Amino acid sequence: MGKKPKQGRVLPRSIIESGRKPTAWKPRRGLVRLSHSRQKLFDRLMKLPGNTALRELNLLPNGNRLLVKMEHQNKPTGSHYDRVYPHLLWALERTGINPNRFVLCETSSGNATPAFGYFSRRLGYRTIAFLPAELSETRKNLTRQQCDQVVVADSKKHGWGVFGAANAMREALEKNKAERQTDPNTKALWSVNHSQVTESIHAIRGLAREIIRQLHGRQPDYFVGIVGNGTILYGVGKELKRRFPRIKIIGVETVERPVLHQAKHPGQYEIEYGKNPPTIGEMAGQEFFAPGTGALGVDFPHLFDAARICSKIVLVSRREMEEALKELSGKKFQVGHTSAMSYVAAQKIASRTKGKIIVGIFYDHINRY
Repeated sequence: MGKKPKQGRVLPRSIIESGRKPTAWKPRRGLVRLSHSRQKLFDRLMKLPGNTALRELNLLPNGNRLLVKMEHQNKPTGSHYDRVYPHLLWALERTGINPNRFVLCETSSGNATPAFGYFSRRLGYRTIAFLPAELSETRKNLTRQQCDQVVVADSKKHGWGVFGAANAMREALEKNKAERQTDPNTKALWSVNHSQVTESIHAIRGLAREIIRQLHGRQPDYFVGIVGNGTILYGVGKELKRRFPRIKIIGVETVERPVLHQAKHPGQYEIEYGKNPPTIGEMAGQEFFAPGTGALGVDFPHLFDAARICSKIVLVSRREMEEALKELSGKKFQVGHTSAMSYVAAQKIASRTKGKIIVGIFYDHINRY
């Protein structure tokens, strides 16, 4: 019998291994075997993303070298999430999910949902995306281009940030459940929930293995990764740590939402900034800077694992990020906020060390912000 999880520890759930089956119908015993044509479609979709370049940027002081994985050049939607959804959807179909009986839904801060919509649509699903109330129109429109329906959370009713979007999705799931009780022919609404399942980690390992191969034997000293929901930081960090045991994994967050920083370095924020981080209530209605950061009020199980392998969490301010964006843009790198934050973190590390190899990721394009 396995060990009982510690209280407060949210364990990541595997779609296939959890044993949880779709609601409202009983699938065949065991995993569903996909048809030959269906599997071929998945194979084609899985080959679209990946094999992005690992480029060396001569931008660091003290003889340090910065190697950046160009994930913003991924196909088809231009982010690291292109790697994730073909694998998640394949795993779901193996458990019995199919477009004839299910409508798929997802929530994110706006970066995951374009990839979710693109791949789901190619597989014949109708899709609904739930987005935070404060999200920019640019991010909303990117999701609208790929998803059949976009629901923006009501900040007063559902709350602010990803927390509010998750509440809006829960409300829709409950409503759908009630509708199916009166009309069994109604399609079931099913949450893909990319931030909560281990299949996301499995998909991201391919990114880490590409980095290892492209290093051509070079030994990296640091990996700087955006904290987010923990998937990239843990998925890439764990694989690099397995191959290079001495590498230091550095998480990157904003000053205004230091979720993992609080868990990793309790009390340090208050000492450095003279106050506590803002709460969800204090953030409501404010223009807080929080790209690529795990939402306060939402449990992300991979964050716990990321905290275990991280050596340090670096905090980045809005001003630092904006200056980095201008610098990178001037050097023809049209990347987004999370990419600029990673660059700032690499600069901070380079200012305190010499002759090291630092690996980072450019996550997405500036057109997402």
